[in-house]
Amino acid sequence: MYETQSLRSQLLLRLILPLLLMVILDGLISYYVTVHYVSTTYDDWLLDSAHSLVQEIKSQQGEIAFDLPPAALRIFQWDNVDKTFFKIESLRTGFIAGDKAVPNPPFSILSLKHPFYFNSQMGGEKVRVVSIGVTLAHTSEEVLVVVAETVNKRHTMIKHIILSIVIPQILLIFMISFYLWIGIKRSLDPLRALAQEISQRSSQDLTLIPDSRVPLEMRILTHTINNLLQKLTSALAAQRWFIENAAHQLRTPLSGLKIQADRALRIHNIATMKPALTQIKKCADQVSRLNTQLLVLARSEAVMEATQKFLPVDLCLLSKEVCIDWVPCALEQKIELSFDGPLESVVVLGIETLLRELLTNILDNAIRYGRESGQVLVTLKVDPYPRLIVEDNGTGIPESELDKIFDRFYRIPGSPGEGCGLGLAIVKEITDLHAAQVSINQVSGNGGTRVEISFS
Repeated sequence: MYETQSLRSQLLLRLILPLLLMVILDGLISYYVTVHYVSTTYDDWLLDSAHSLVQEIKSQQGEIAFDLPPAALRIFQWDNVDKTFFKIESLRTGFIAGDKAVPNPPFSILSLKHPFYFNSQMGGEKVRVVSIGVTLAHTSEEVLVVVAETVNKRHTMIKHIILSIVIPQILLIFMISFYLWIGIKRSLDPLRALAQEISQRSSQDLTLIPDSRVPLEMRILTHTINNLLQKLTSALAAQRWFIENAAHQLRTPLSGLKIQADRALRIHNIATMKPALTQIKKCADQVSRLNTQLLVLARSEAVMEATQKFLPVDLCLLSKEVCIDWVPCALEQKIELSFDGPLESVVVLGIETLLRELLTNILDNAIRYGRESGQVLVTLKVDPYPRLIVEDNGTGIPESELDKIFDRFYRIPGSPGEGCGLGLAIVKEITDLHAAQVSINQVSGNGGTRVEISFS
């Protein structure tokens, strides 16, 4: 299941999270840059202190002497925040001056030409240490000078610089977040107004939504809704038209059924009553046929909307079975019904019941409007693709009516029979559903009608 989430929250998260990550990354970079420059600055000061001690180392008669007045030593070690320590020793003489507790470098640096910095501890406190090795003039004596200083000033300076960078950035995040919250809220107000306008409409109001006050990015939504409203309007209009025509078509046989029933009730002789009963049966058959066709139309529309899965159907076997079912009706009309098809199966993808109804409606029209003692030929061809052809030698369809005969409830003016104009409309619906093509033409020579269904 998908958890419902506010669009406003999603936008805020997608905008704030990258900003927050950038601030965190900037904070880390600022921290390391600050630590580097603060350490470099204080290391230079520490090295200056070591160089000042080197200036006081003298060589007298082959001996190394370090003579620093107490006042100068106090000035050297004075600091109201940190403590400074030093140690001077030589490779030959050993300890010369300073504090023996000052740590030595992890390896001998007397052979090095550059100062060496390292971190250590003295008396439980962290210290920063610099060591330099010097060789006194007029002697080969090598001297090691080590200066150590606690790191309180360094940490305080780093803390102040980091706070001066991070605090404005945190305030900036809050300010930007507040601005984004207000901006997104105002940007979504048209969407909220649109939803409110739609929710206040009645179920009968299908007028299009005006998009003059809708932002450009939202017009795709309003256009989609308007397209849906137009489709609903067309569908409801078609439904009303269909219901009105269906009611009109049902009114005639039902009225005849009522009249004939009243007539039969007034007759006491069974023999005299027979014509009325025949008419009642005829009206009932007409109502039943109309009801069946309406159900087929409804089913085909439901299948089109539900996109039902098609299955393999043997079109040859189906055509034979439908023709056999219609043989009694054809014989009753003195019409010769025949089938011509291949011996092997002809398989198409479709819905068997609807394909059966398709051929049923074509045969119904061919037999109902065919010429007495005429012929109806059903042909199934497979090359280059399956084609189902029904030909009769009836009166045919005028060319001027060919573009109208697929309309629902449309009947050619002056046509015989008691049809309701749904047969060919059902044929068109089912062929469209199966992505097939239907064509109706006059048969050259005998003036009949040729209906061809092509399955691609």
